[in-house]
Amino acid sequence: MPATILRTAAIALALGWCMPALGQVNLGFFNNSALGELTEQDAVLLRDALQSALKSEAAGGVFDWANPASGAKGTVRVRQAYQSQGAPCRVLEIATTAHYKTFRDTYDVCRDQNGAWAPTGG
Repeated sequence: MPATILRTAAIALALGWCMPALGQVNLGFFNNSALGELTEQDAVLLRDALQSALKSEAAGGVFDWANPASGAKGTVRVRQAYQSQGAPCRVLEIATTAHYKTFRDTYDVCRDQNGAWAPTGG
């Protein structure tokens, strides 16, 4: 389980999200999802796709990743690109498949004054 928590934290941090210390966060619910099945190499590929999507300035961008070694794959789609109070924001749909499990969710994130991407809470 610690490896799963570290991989999940790495994915969250790839978006620039600030997280409390790992000991304070219960990420065990990811164990039964596709995210819990990702290898470290998968997490790096997902992070790279996320970073490409965040750099995209227009909606509609699709950033695929796949790891032939593990069989895991996924897509990051830019559903919307907009500005909020002068800050760039993105609505991202992240889909990941690993070991016949699929994880899909949508995140609304904006870049803060320090350049980190964080969820808007909306």
